[in-house]
This record gives sequence, C-alpha cells and structure tokens, in this order.
Amino acid sequence: MKEQTLAEKTEGGFLAREESNPLHSLEKQYIHLSPEIYDNMANYRNCRGARAAQRLIEEKIGADGKVITDLPLENMLAIIEKYRKNGLKCIDSIGLNAYTVGAEEYRIYGDSTKEYQDFTKEFLDAPDFPYTRAEASMIEDYQGNISHFLNDIIIDRILLREALDGVTDALIRSRIWYAHTLNVNCSGFSNYVRKFQEADEVFNQLKTSVIPVYTWMCNEFKDRNSGTNIHGSLAFMRLRFSRDVLGI
Repeated sequence: MKEQTLAEKTEGGFLAREESNPLHSLEKQYIHLSPEIYDNMANYRNCRGARAAQRLIEEKIGADGKVITDLPLENMLAIIEKYRKNGLKCIDSIGLNAYTVGAEEYRIYGDSTKEYQDFTKEFLDAPDFPYTRAEASMIEDYQGNISHFLNDIIIDRILLREALDGVTDALIRSRIWYAHTLNVNCSGFSNYVRKFQEADEVFNQLKTSVIPVYTWMCNEFKDRNSGTNIHGSLAFMRLRFSRDVLGI
C-alpha cells in the first residue's frame, strides 16, 4: 500500500490549509459543531457564551455517562466535560504532567489516577476530530472562559491527541500519550518507554508521526495575531521536548 504524505494524512482535519477551512464558508459553518453550540462559541466569545456552550455540550453526555453525538469535534469536547472534575484533577498546572496521590496527600509522580486513565482511554479511543485554525482559536477562547487554570492542560491534551492521529496502533498511541503526560524531563520519558518491549516502535512513531504534526502546528500558530497564542506555545513546548528525547 502506498504510504500517505503528511498533507494527505491531514487533509480536512487540523492541518487543513486555510482555503479548505469549512468555517470560512457560511453554508458549512456548522459542519463540526451543532449550530447552537457554534453560535455561542463563535458569536459570544465571553463567559456568557462559553457557559451556554458548556451546558449544551454537557447535554451530550447521557445518564449512563455515554457521549451521544455524531460530530467528532463535539464528542471530544464532551469527553473533556465528562472528566473535567475528576479525570483532569490531578495534573500539575506548571509541568502539565499527571500524578497520583499517596498517603497524607503527597503527590506521586510517574503514575496517574484511575480517573485520568479512564479519561485517557476514552479520549484516545474516540474518533479523530477535525480541528481547523479557526476552530482552535474559537475553542481557545471557550476554554479560557470556563477552564481558568485548567486551560493549558486541556489545550495541551487536545493537541497531543491531534498529534497522535497518525499513530494507528492503539498500544503505541497509549505509550506515547503516557510518556508525554507523566514525565517532565527527557530521561523520565525515555526510562518510561524503555520499560516496554515495543520501545523502538514508540520512538520511531514519535519521530515519523508525532514530531511532523507538532512541527506543522508550530507553523500554523506562529502568528500571535491568529488568536491561538496558547496553542502555539504548547505545540512548541511539546515539539522541543520530543526532539530533545530523540536527540535531534
């Protein structure tokens, strides 16, 4: 089978070129979000609109906890709301790394809570979601109005999930996710990965799949006037960290 180029892999998704952005076409502006959610996010970029959008997204979560929507971008946002209070609780706001809590509430790094693991599984198992530059800007405003100190954490996880789109093996995808989100230095990342027999493939996918996407993200978000300042900073941080891990 002919291997896809990076442009082919990302066509129509986050890495879609500006001219193919569906949000630039009025008749297609609701293609990735329900109309009412889109209206509140796009037209009211303030706390009032964000809270209204958040309530509508929460309604996509059934009584049994199952997310009910056919729109992948909306599905991603609903998963975040589902785990906001518990799954995203034990994450350091500076290093953005997850941790668990031991006796006397001491933080234990290198591991994570069951709630974070549940969030991770559902987030990684969910369908890939489109994420254009315009949507990224809109969602950055949305998260900024409702997430406060969680904002960087949530945007970072959204971008990492996007960077893993090209990693088709579920186990390798999970290994890269945890290596990134449990460790704050290169030695910790490498030591974590080398515990597993598939370590070589993890490093290979990091180089061939993840780093190219983060590189593209940095180019997409390098313009500070695009309304994606946090996206650009976090993408650059992960790109530099990934390169340092591989020594490139």
